[in-house]
Amino acid sequence: MDATSENAAKEKSGDPLSELTRKERKTFLAVSTVGIAIGSAGLVPTKISALGIDFDKTDQRTLQLLLVGVILYFGFAFIIYAATDGLNWWHITWKQVHEERVQRQRGQEGGHKVFEEAGDSRDYLFARLRERGFMVRAMFDFVLPLIWGLIAVISILCATC
Repeated sequence: MDATSENAAKEKSGDPLSELTRKERKTFLAVSTVGIAIGSAGLVPTKISALGIDFDKTDQRTLQLLLVGVILYFGFAFIIYAATDGLNWWHITWKQVHEERVQRQRGQEGGHKVFEEAGDSRDYLFARLRERGFMVRAMFDFVLPLIWGLIAVISILCATC
C-alpha cells in the first residue's frame, strides 16, 4: 500500500460518510424535521400567497402525503449512499484491526513480545474503547437519521387519518 492510499484509508476510517452522503443525510434530516413539525403540530399551509394558491382540506392531505413521499425518497437515497459508505468504512476498519492482530501475533511468535504487559493491556483497553466508539458513531451517523425519518412519516400519516 503506497503512502497516498494509506492516508486515504486512514482518512476514510476516521469519517464513515462521504461528502455526498452527508449532504443526503442533511437534506433527509431537514425534510424529516419539517415532516415532524407538520405531523405533530398540524402546520399544514392553507395557502401560498406568493403563488395565489389556496388549499382546501383534500389538498392539505395530498400535500402531507406528498411530503411523506419526499421523506421516503430522501430516506432511501440516504440508505443507499450510507450503505455503500458504511460497508467501505467497516471494511477498512476491519482490515486495520486484522493487520494489528497479525502484527501482534507475529511479534509473539518470534519469541519476544511487541508490547510489555502494561502496554498490552492498555492497547487492549484502547482497542475495546475504539470498537465501542465505532458502534456509537455508526448509530449516530446511520441509525439515528433513519429513526428520525420514521418518526416523521408516522407523525404525518397519523395526522392525515
